[in-house]
Amino acid sequence: MKINMFLFLLGIAGACLGAESLKVALYVDIGCRGGGVVQWARLLETSPDVDLEIVNCSDVKAGKLAGKDMLVMPGGGGFERYAQWKEEGCDRFRDYIRRGGAYFGTCCGLAVALNEEKRIRLVPFKRDGNGLRGGFNSSVKLLPRAVELLGIPAGTRSISYHNGPVPIPADPVPGCTAEVIGTYDCNLMERGKEKFSMHGRPAMIWATLDKGKMFLLGNHPEYSACNEDIIVGGIRALTGRTVSFPRPKKESRPLRVAYYCSEMDTGADTRAVVKDALKLMLRPDVDVTTVSGDSLAVGILDHVDALVIPGRRTKKLSVAARRMLDQFKGQIVEDGSSLTVL
Repeated sequence: MKINMFLFLLGIAGACLGAESLKVALYVDIGCRGGGVVQWARLLETSPDVDLEIVNCSDVKAGKLAGKDMLVMPGGGGFERYAQWKEEGCDRFRDYIRRGGAYFGTCCGLAVALNEEKRIRLVPFKRDGNGLRGGFNSSVKLLPRAVELLGIPAGTRSISYHNGPVPIPADPVPGCTAEVIGTYDCNLMERGKEKFSMHGRPAMIWATLDKGKMFLLGNHPEYSACNEDIIVGGIRALTGRTVSFPRPKKESRPLRVAYYCSEMDTGADTRAVVKDALKLMLRPDVDVTTVSGDSLAVGILDHVDALVIPGRRTKKLSVAARRMLDQFKGQIVEDGSSLTVL
């Protein structure tokens, strides 16, 4: 009897411990590309407070968002996602949030939430109509509401930006209340010329949709450890839970690996690419930097021992990037199944 009671109590304790983990779905499929996707996976996978599941379009349509405390929608391209989702997929996302789900979107994660055609139509904003803006470190002014919600110091933050949407007001979304809690405090330079000013435009949006909550950013706080407090604060505001992101310990001289992420979503299963990157990131003898064609072209290979190009996407590289690749003296891996050679 005592043994049975002990096992019963142990089962309750185990259930309680399991319940303490924040159940997070990270969406990864066609349209999810760039280093931010991998950085999100690293943060969530290494957090002792998170139970992560990487889901794709089929999972969402099969109802796998049910029971998740939070959905993370990372950067990349939005129209490719809608081509997979159709209205059926968008309905799944809307239903998840309206029933009380939490949605954390960065860059394209904001774009797909806009109230436009071929979007999920979650918040009363639309794109401003300008084209591609390029990549740079954007300056973001935190409004008092952001300081209150996120529990972070007031001021201005430098946050990585790459072609993210700059929203303007659009038609209302039934059941949605939205507020801008952070604005851009910078100009955009495109090809050496100032195209338009981003000053005062929305960079962070906090919104509710029926019972659900949303935290949306047009940029990438996941790229920098300096902005992890924005992510921690956002998750706490969305879910009421506090998570931590410990930095994995590395050997004194790990193998320095560049992981190419620009076209990572063009293969059969984008999740496999992200999981391969995670395998490397979790190794103490490997230090991974996520890179794009642009960073290859400007010399990132000068500082690494090996380059991983998943799915043999070398032909996708620009002329400048291929030139740098031809001069690279380190090891090149072009197939995820060959990562064990590193």
